[in-house]
Amino acid sequence: MKKIINNIRLPTAIFLISVCLLHADDAIPSHYSLPGKMAHADKIIALNPMIGWNHNTLSIQGNGKMPPTKLEDGEPEYGLTFLYITPRFAVNNITFYTPPYDKDIWGNVLNFSLYGNPVSSAAWSIGGVWTWHKISTPHSDITLNAPFLKVGIIFHIPQCPLSINPYIGYGKEYIDSTSKEYDDNMMLYGVSANAMLHKLHINIKYVLYDNIDLEKTYDSGSPRIITAISTHMGWSIWGQYMEQVYTEDLSVMTGPIWLF
Repeated sequence: MKKIINNIRLPTAIFLISVCLLHADDAIPSHYSLPGKMAHADKIIALNPMIGWNHNTLSIQGNGKMPPTKLEDGEPEYGLTFLYITPRFAVNNITFYTPPYDKDIWGNVLNFSLYGNPVSSAAWSIGGVWTWHKISTPHSDITLNAPFLKVGIIFHIPQCPLSINPYIGYGKEYIDSTSKEYDDNMMLYGVSANAMLHKLHINIKYVLYDNIDLEKTYDSGSPRIITAISTHMGWSIWGQYMEQVYTEDLSVMTGPIWLF
């Protein structure tokens, strides 16, 4: 039964996304937004270089005669966020680097989304997320790739203004290490909330990753605050807590954001 369920998850997700595309409105505006002083035109391209701190916990089970490994370290972290926003489509990409244990951790998280008609109090949202990590450890190198498709609903509360976007998704997690390779089926359950104040844009995300094959779950949470400095410049503060098979990361970064 479990194998049958796993085999129908991806076709079901593709069907739901196709249905959403059929109902998509040509006048769709983006769910992403920036403080009123910064918002302009119908297309936004933004770059946000950041610097901050990362605390990493690495846990690897023993293999044969190799004992289990658990390490903790805190090091500076460097990141670059790219935003591309049009009236109906949004791309959000963050690339980051941190050197714990005198080694390297590189990562990239790409989100893309298409949003439903905002005139209604509820609208469709569809998209995807791809997470890539390259982790160098004392014993091996670990590469993680996790592509997902997701579908959800956005609830608009214009009086606040506030929008809430719960969603569900399906994907695969590919892990390649010196000793093992994994190919696991994953579900994700997430919610994103965006609030706009006079000079602040606040975004909060939470995602629960459910590894169907290992029967384990992993949490990820990420708040971001952007404040306007001028029409083409603002300041961003970003944080994230992320669990994965081998690691737990707590990050805080900040930096300027420029609009083009």
